[in-house]
Amino acid sequence: MDSEKNFAPKISIVIPMYNTEKYVGECLHSLEIQTFQDFEIIVVDDCSTDKSVEVVKSYMPNFDGRLKITRTEKNSGGCAIPRNVGMEIAKGKYIFMPDSDDLVIKTGLETFYTIAEKFDADVVHCEKYFVSETEELKGSVLTLKSYQSGKFVKEPFLEPYNLEKRVADLNDYRYIWNIWTKFFKREFLEKNEIKFADTFNNEDMLFTVYCVCLAERYVRIPHVMNVYRHRENSITKNKQDAFGHARLWMKALVRAFEDCDKFLESKEIFRNKPDLKYSVLDIIAQDTFVQIIPSNKFLTVENFDKVFREELSKAKNPAAIAAFFFNMSYLYSRQLGDYLLDQKKQDIKNNAVPFF
Repeated sequence: MDSEKNFAPKISIVIPMYNTEKYVGECLHSLEIQTFQDFEIIVVDDCSTDKSVEVVKSYMPNFDGRLKITRTEKNSGGCAIPRNVGMEIAKGKYIFMPDSDDLVIKTGLETFYTIAEKFDADVVHCEKYFVSETEELKGSVLTLKSYQSGKFVKEPFLEPYNLEKRVADLNDYRYIWNIWTKFFKREFLEKNEIKFADTFNNEDMLFTVYCVCLAERYVRIPHVMNVYRHRENSITKNKQDAFGHARLWMKALVRAFEDCDKFLESKEIFRNKPDLKYSVLDIIAQDTFVQIIPSNKFLTVENFDKVFREELSKAKNPAAIAAFFFNMSYLYSRQLGDYLLDQKKQDIKNNAVPFF
């Protein structure tokens, strides 16, 4: 018991799990064969109803006490709460959070740890990942993917800390959201009180945004660490499904706004630069609206208005959302006014008409 209390691994691996009995064994096996073994694994079961827990327990002898499993009080319906539970338990210098149905390549942890130590990194960020287009990984062809825009690094690169540029790069999709493509210093997360917001769908994006904005030592790397398993998700096929899809993302938007506004207001750097705060909120809004696009062919503006009003009425802090839309409307109108004024000046100059 005492040895367990004093155990301080280099890495804590936090795995949220819900009904992945078919896949969690492969995930754990990929960790079992890592070239770097100074880690603990914390599986947080979100009240699974299948045999996922039994599968995890069957792997415990393979890790000599370094694999533990805990459980949420009730099913949360997402990864945010299980990850937060795992981070509270974690003892490692660094935290890595793969999903329970994906794999980590054999040298993944060693590469993450070596680079994090070399650069004294707050966050190590992979720009790409492997994707299996089928649920069965055996014999599957892996595809290298990324939705990042712009150039990719060819060697580990420590980004200079410039908040304005970071926010602009977030807006330009220079960062991918996936949490399992990143490696975090636990001290950095705790110091900045960065946790996952319970927003149903976009908790990875919020967590990434907070880290990008606050990490002074953010390292991009060209290495690929993860194999993402493509699994069929429910697809919007009719108006009823479209309503549910739109409502889910509207609910996520409202919760994300509330969490993000509260979090950024707690940071002096954003209190002193409210324009940057609203730019971050705009990034969240735009990304959420993109997710709603599959519903467009089924729902009218009236439908969206109804869903948004209903979800907004449930907000704990509607003032934050109202302030965002008012300020963004003001900024857009000001930009439009500046553009029209420049155009008028140019027209007058071209026609040699005095400008009064």
